[in-house]
Amino acid sequence: MLGGMDTFRQVLPKMLAPAVRQAPLTPEKVSFAWRAAAGTAIARATTVALGDDGVLTVTSHDAQWAREVHRLRHDLLRGLEPWLGAGVVTRIEVPNAQARRTRRPKPAAPAPGN
Repeated sequence: MLGGMDTFRQVLPKMLAPAVRQAPLTPEKVSFAWRAAAGTAIARATTVALGDDGVLTVTSHDAQWAREVHRLRHDLLRGLEPWLGAGVVTRIEVPNAQARRTRRPKPAAPAPGN
């Protein structure tokens, strides 16, 4: 008998991934694979589109999430392979990952003697 939730999370993808890989490549399949590879939180904060050239474009309206996906892109690429097959996604691009955080200006230091 399998023990615990961790074992379930390890075994289920191994059982499902071959069937998913054999299904036709559709936007829904790519979205499913993205959610499985990235996790619910990242998937909820992003949208994905796979181009004919194998580039998966990941967009997010939140610059912080975009930077996080950009930072994790190599791991995410490896995580997609069991679901989509090797070489289906060749690169992950995150267009708004370089957006800077808007920072509030620091208050001016009081003038000496005030």
